Amino acid sequence: MNWPKCPYCKCEFDAEDIYYSGSTDFPTKNDGDEAYTKCHDCGKELIIVLELTPSWKFIDEDGEEI
Repeated sequence: MNWPKCPYCKCEFDAEDIYYSGSTDFPTKNDGDEAYTKCHDCGKELIIVLELTPSWKFIDEDGEEI
């Protein structure tokens, strides 16, 4: 999985930043949701927009991805 990076300092945000610690306020629920926050590394203000892009996996009768 590719994690988002700050466009200024290229600091990579991980699952801890996004889902668990609340150190950076990322939207995680609805497509188009916005959050105003700051990079925890360089302190620059950021506006984050959630874009949900569907992807599909097709599984055969043995449970293997095809």
